[in-house]
Amino acid sequence: MNTDTKTRASSFGPALFSALVLSLGAAPAAAATWEILGGTFFMPTVSINGPVVLGPGDPGLLIEGEYTGFSGFSPEYDNDDPLLDAFGFFEITVDIYTNSTGVDGELHAAPTLDLETGIADMSSWYVYWNETEFNQGSDSAQITDNHDGTLTISWESEIHTNPFAEKTGVWTLDVQAVPLPASAWLMGSALLGLLGVARRKVEAGR
Repeated sequence: MNTDTKTRASSFGPALFSALVLSLGAAPAAAATWEILGGTFFMPTVSINGPVVLGPGDPGLLIEGEYTGFSGFSPEYDNDDPLLDAFGFFEITVDIYTNSTGVDGELHAAPTLDLETGIADMSSWYVYWNETEFNQGSDSAQITDNHDGTLTISWESEIHTNPFAEKTGVWTLDVQAVPLPASAWLMGSALLGLLGVARRKVEAGR
């Protein structure tokens, strides 16, 4: 091996190693799937006992770019993948889902979180209560970093459907990034191992 080849090979190894480590380390922070830990719902002037504490559904995942939890009306609302546990509001069950459109007749983007701007698009957030659908989303929800690995998404949304027309729903949603699957980490470890072997061979050939 000539000197130029040795130089290129030896410099290529550390660069690739650093890039791989950085990409693996940064992946969870840029995750597109978020585990829902819980949240709250409150309707000023209407809620009697303060905010309702919301529990996560099963599996309770907010997946960026995907609509979740709506399976249609047949003839009633059907939820096969709940974002949050159903809860009672005036002793009537409330179900939550995201969908591209609904009672408002508008098209909504699937949920996205922009961690650089601190804004989340939650405009596809729908509520089903007492055989009535309400859009309760916002395309300018605020993202708060809790500095413990979790985020809180918060927004307000005016209701345009009776019986709560012109009332405002206030929502919070606590989420954390879903780690990369174990298989992805194993693949990364294997690549790092192969890179180490290649570097040793290069050094041995000097």
